[in-house]
Amino acid sequence: MSNPPQKLLGLLTFRNHVCLNLDEYKNCKTLLFFNCNNCSCNFSTTYHSYSSAKQTGCMNCKKLIASKTHKGKKISEETRSKISIANKNKAGTLNGITGRNHPRFIHGQGRTKDSCSSEEYAWKNSIRKIYKNRCPFTNKPDFKCDKHHLDSYNLFPNRRWDITNGVLLCKLLHYEFHIRYGFGNNTEEQFIFFIRDKFNLNWLELKQKIFEESDHKN
Repeated sequence: MSNPPQKLLGLLTFRNHVCLNLDEYKNCKTLLFFNCNNCSCNFSTTYHSYSSAKQTGCMNCKKLIASKTHKGKKISEETRSKISIANKNKAGTLNGITGRNHPRFIHGQGRTKDSCSSEEYAWKNSIRKIYKNRCPFTNKPDFKCDKHHLDSYNLFPNRRWDITNGVLLCKLLHYEFHIRYGFGNNTEEQFIFFIRDKFNLNWLELKQKIFEESDHKN
Protein backbone atom coordinates (compact mmCIF):
# COMPACT_ATOMS: atom_id res chain seq x y z
CA MET A 1 0.00 0.00 0.00
CA SER A 2 1.23 3.50 -0.87
CA ASN A 3 0.66 6.52 1.30
CA PRO A 4 -2.07 8.78 -0.10
CA PRO A 5 -0.67 11.99 -1.60
CA GLN A 6 -0.85 15.19 0.42
CA LYS A 7 -2.94 16.79 -2.34
CA LEU A 8 -5.69 14.22 -1.71
CA LEU A 9 -5.67 14.87 2.04
CA GLY A 10 -5.81 18.61 1.38
CA LEU A 11 -8.72 18.25 -1.05
CA LEU A 12 -10.68 16.17 1.45
CA THR A 13 -10.39 18.94 4.02
CA PHE A 14 -11.05 21.74 1.52
CA ARG A 15 -14.11 20.02 0.00
CA ASN A 16 -15.41 18.71 3.36
CA HIS A 17 -15.31 15.09 2.20
CA VAL A 18 -14.40 11.82 3.92
CA CYS A 19 -12.64 9.01 2.05
CA LEU A 20 -14.07 5.72 3.32
CA ASN A 21 -11.26 3.45 2.09
CA LEU A 22 -8.20 5.70 2.27
CA ASP A 23 -6.13 2.81 3.64
CA GLU A 24 -6.63 0.94 0.34
CA TYR A 25 -4.92 3.63 -1.76
CA LYS A 26 -2.33 2.15 -4.14
CA ASN A 27 -2.00 4.57 -7.03
CA CYS A 28 -3.88 7.26 -8.98
CA LYS A 29 -6.19 4.60 -10.51
CA THR A 30 -7.36 3.17 -7.18
CA LEU A 31 -11.16 3.30 -6.85
CA LEU A 32 -11.93 5.42 -3.78
CA PHE A 33 -15.25 5.84 -1.98
CA PHE A 34 -16.23 9.21 -0.58
CA ASN A 35 -18.87 10.71 1.68
CA CYS A 36 -19.74 14.35 1.08
CA ASN A 37 -20.51 16.14 4.35
CA ASN A 38 -22.12 18.98 2.41
CA CYS A 39 -24.97 16.98 0.85
CA SER A 40 -24.63 13.57 2.65
CA CYS A 41 -24.03 11.90 -0.71
CA ASN A 42 -21.82 8.82 -1.27
CA PHE A 43 -19.85 8.54 -4.49
CA SER A 44 -16.82 6.77 -5.91
CA THR A 45 -14.07 7.75 -8.31
CA THR A 46 -10.32 7.38 -8.81
CA TYR A 47 -7.83 9.74 -7.20
CA HIS A 48 -6.86 10.97 -10.68
CA SER A 49 -10.45 11.98 -11.48
CA TYR A 50 -11.07 13.37 -8.00
CA SER A 51 -7.98 15.60 -8.07
CA SER A 52 -8.76 16.76 -11.63
CA ALA A 53 -12.36 17.71 -10.80
CA LYS A 54 -13.20 21.38 -10.59
CA GLN A 55 -14.70 22.93 -7.46
CA THR A 56 -16.66 20.43 -5.36
CA GLY A 57 -15.56 17.03 -6.75
CA CYS A 58 -19.02 15.72 -5.75
CA MET A 59 -21.44 15.13 -8.62
CA ASN A 60 -24.49 15.78 -6.43
CA CYS A 61 -23.14 19.14 -5.22
CA LYS A 62 -22.25 19.96 -8.81
CA LYS A 63 -25.85 19.31 -9.85
CA LEU A 64 -27.18 21.46 -7.01
CA ILE A 65 -24.89 24.33 -7.98
CA ALA A 66 -25.82 23.94 -11.66
CA SER A 67 -29.50 23.88 -10.73
CA LYS A 68 -29.22 27.17 -8.85
CA THR A 69 -27.11 28.71 -11.62
CA HIS A 70 -29.55 27.81 -14.39
CA LYS A 71 -32.75 28.36 -12.44
CA GLY A 72 -35.12 30.57 -14.41
CA LYS A 73 -33.09 30.35 -17.62
CA LYS A 74 -35.05 29.62 -20.78
CA ILE A 75 -33.73 26.92 -23.11
CA SER A 76 -34.59 27.01 -26.78
CA GLU A 77 -36.23 24.03 -28.47
CA GLU A 78 -33.13 23.62 -30.63
CA THR A 79 -30.91 23.30 -27.55
CA ARG A 80 -33.35 20.88 -25.90
CA SER A 81 -33.27 18.73 -29.04
CA LYS A 82 -29.46 18.66 -29.07
CA ILE A 83 -29.34 17.68 -25.39
CA SER A 84 -31.88 14.91 -25.97
CA ILE A 85 -29.93 13.47 -28.91
CA ALA A 86 -26.64 13.63 -27.00
CA ASN A 87 -28.14 11.79 -24.00
CA LYS A 88 -29.71 9.09 -26.18
CA ASN A 89 -26.35 8.38 -27.80
CA LYS A 90 -24.51 7.94 -24.50
CA ALA A 91 -23.19 4.42 -23.95
CA GLY A 92 -24.42 2.57 -20.87
CA THR A 93 -23.90 -0.85 -19.30
CA LEU A 94 -27.53 -1.75 -20.11
CA ASN A 95 -27.69 0.05 -23.45
CA GLY A 96 -29.73 -2.06 -25.89
CA ILE A 97 -30.72 -4.62 -23.22
CA THR A 98 -34.51 -4.91 -23.15
CA GLY A 99 -37.31 -7.30 -22.19
CA ARG A 100 -36.44 -10.47 -20.33
CA ASN A 101 -32.73 -9.75 -20.63
CA HIS A 102 -33.03 -6.57 -18.57
CA PRO A 103 -32.36 -7.02 -14.80
CA ARG A 104 -35.49 -4.98 -13.95
CA PHE A 105 -37.80 -7.19 -16.01
CA ILE A 106 -40.59 -8.85 -14.01
CA HIS A 107 -43.50 -10.54 -15.77
CA GLY A 108 -43.53 -7.87 -18.43
CA GLN A 109 -43.48 -5.00 -15.90
CA GLY A 110 -40.58 -2.98 -14.55
CA ARG A 111 -39.27 -3.55 -11.05
CA THR A 112 -39.14 -0.58 -8.69
CA LYS A 113 -38.18 -0.19 -5.05
CA ASP A 114 -41.59 1.28 -4.27
CA SER A 115 -43.75 -1.23 -6.15
CA CYS A 116 -42.93 -4.94 -6.03
CA SER A 117 -44.80 -8.21 -6.32
CA SER A 118 -46.00 -10.14 -3.27
CA GLU A 119 -43.25 -12.71 -3.93
CA GLU A 120 -40.56 -10.05 -3.97
CA TYR A 121 -42.02 -8.39 -0.87
CA ALA A 122 -41.95 -11.69 1.03
CA TRP A 123 -38.42 -12.42 -0.19
CA LYS A 124 -37.11 -9.05 0.98
CA ASN A 125 -38.69 -9.46 4.42
CA SER A 126 -37.16 -12.92 4.74
CA ILE A 127 -33.70 -11.60 3.85
CA ARG A 128 -34.06 -8.88 6.52
CA LYS A 129 -34.97 -11.45 9.17
CA ILE A 130 -32.24 -13.92 8.21
CA TYR A 131 -29.55 -11.25 8.46
CA LYS A 132 -31.14 -9.65 11.54
CA ASN A 133 -31.53 -6.30 9.76
CA ARG A 134 -27.77 -5.86 9.53
CA CYS A 135 -25.14 -6.16 6.83
CA PRO A 136 -23.07 -9.20 7.92
CA PHE A 137 -19.84 -7.49 6.81
CA THR A 138 -20.16 -3.86 7.91
CA ASN A 139 -22.94 -4.16 10.53
CA LYS A 140 -24.80 -1.26 8.87
CA PRO A 141 -28.57 -1.25 9.69
CA ASP A 142 -31.23 -2.29 7.18
CA PHE A 143 -32.20 1.25 6.12
CA LYS A 144 -28.62 1.70 4.86
CA CYS A 145 -28.66 -1.64 3.01
CA ASP A 146 -29.89 -3.26 -0.20
CA LYS A 147 -31.17 -6.77 -0.81
CA HIS A 148 -28.73 -8.35 -3.27
CA HIS A 149 -29.42 -11.38 -5.50
CA LEU A 150 -26.34 -13.63 -5.40
CA ASP A 151 -27.25 -15.35 -8.68
CA SER A 152 -28.68 -12.45 -10.64
CA TYR A 153 -32.38 -11.80 -11.15
CA ASN A 154 -32.18 -11.83 -14.94
CA LEU A 155 -30.03 -14.97 -15.44
CA PHE A 156 -31.59 -17.26 -12.82
CA PRO A 157 -35.40 -16.80 -12.84
CA ASN A 158 -35.88 -20.04 -10.91
CA ARG A 159 -33.83 -18.62 -8.01
CA ARG A 160 -35.39 -15.15 -7.87
CA TRP A 161 -37.29 -15.74 -4.65
CA ASP A 162 -35.02 -18.42 -3.14
CA ILE A 163 -34.05 -17.03 0.28
CA THR A 164 -30.62 -18.69 0.01
CA ASN A 165 -30.03 -16.53 -3.06
CA GLY A 166 -30.09 -13.22 -1.18
CA VAL A 167 -27.90 -11.24 1.16
CA LEU A 168 -28.32 -7.92 2.96
CA LEU A 169 -25.49 -5.60 1.87
CA CYS A 170 -24.76 -2.04 2.92
CA LYS A 171 -25.29 0.29 -0.03
CA LEU A 172 -21.61 1.15 -0.39
CA LEU A 173 -20.54 -2.50 -0.47
CA HIS A 174 -23.37 -3.33 -2.88
CA TYR A 175 -22.29 -0.52 -5.18
CA GLU A 176 -18.64 -1.57 -5.01
CA PHE A 177 -19.55 -5.15 -5.99
CA HIS A 178 -21.47 -4.00 -9.06
CA ILE A 179 -18.76 -1.53 -10.07
CA ARG A 180 -16.35 -4.47 -10.13
CA TYR A 181 -18.62 -7.08 -11.76
CA GLY A 182 -21.21 -5.01 -13.63
CA PHE A 183 -24.96 -4.63 -13.20
CA GLY A 184 -26.81 -7.83 -14.13
CA ASN A 185 -25.49 -11.25 -15.19
CA ASN A 186 -23.91 -11.73 -11.76
CA THR A 187 -23.23 -15.02 -9.96
CA GLU A 188 -22.64 -16.18 -6.42
CA GLU A 189 -19.19 -17.30 -7.53
CA GLN A 190 -18.32 -13.65 -8.20
CA PHE A 191 -19.58 -12.79 -4.72
CA ILE A 192 -17.38 -15.50 -3.18
CA PHE A 193 -14.26 -13.97 -4.77
CA PHE A 194 -15.38 -10.43 -3.89
CA ILE A 195 -15.83 -11.22 -0.17
CA ARG A 196 -12.60 -13.18 -0.05
CA ASP A 197 -10.64 -10.31 -1.60
CA LYS A 198 -12.41 -7.61 0.43
CA PHE A 199 -12.58 -9.22 3.88
CA ASN A 200 -10.49 -12.41 3.61
CA LEU A 201 -13.63 -14.40 4.51
CA ASN A 202 -15.10 -17.64 3.22
CA TRP A 203 -18.59 -16.57 2.13
CA LEU A 204 -20.05 -20.09 1.91
CA GLU A 205 -18.97 -20.91 5.46
CA LEU A 206 -20.34 -17.62 6.77
CA LYS A 207 -23.59 -18.10 4.86
CA GLN A 208 -24.07 -21.60 6.28
CA LYS A 209 -23.48 -20.31 9.82
CA ILE A 210 -26.01 -17.48 9.33
CA PHE A 211 -28.70 -19.87 8.08
CA GLU A 212 -28.03 -22.36 10.87
CA GLU A 213 -28.61 -19.58 13.39
CA SER A 214 -31.74 -18.48 11.57
CA ASP A 215 -35.22 -20.01 11.79
CA HIS A 216 -35.47 -20.02 7.98
CA LYS A 217 -34.78 -23.15 6.03
CA ASN A 218 -34.24 -23.68 2.34
